[in-house]
Amino acid sequence: DRRRLGAIIVPNNDEVVAAAKRKSSLDGNNGLAKDTVMSLLHAELKTWMAGCSFQIGPILVVDEPFTIDNGLMTPTMKIRRDKVAAKYQSEIEALYK
Repeated sequence: DRRRLGAIIVPNNDEVVAAAKRKSSLDGNNGLAKDTVMSLLHAELKTWMAGCSFQIGPILVVDEPFTIDNGLMTPTMKIRRDKVAAKYQSEIEALYK
């Protein structure tokens, strides 16, 4: 029920590090700053959304994957949107302020 479309992303850390290496975005100790991860994700989303009639606005990056064990997926591997929205409610609200 928002004016802009948002996304909750659980990044694949190996892929993020590989993308940062390709773009030479790693810092001296091979770590990734949060703003670097966000810029990589925004660039990737921009590429994916180039031909679409809609754009994804704010994104929330979470570290915990959605699994059956933590109750965020069904046994048939569907995301339980109500549970995800409830778990990350405060973070989602902060995205739209």
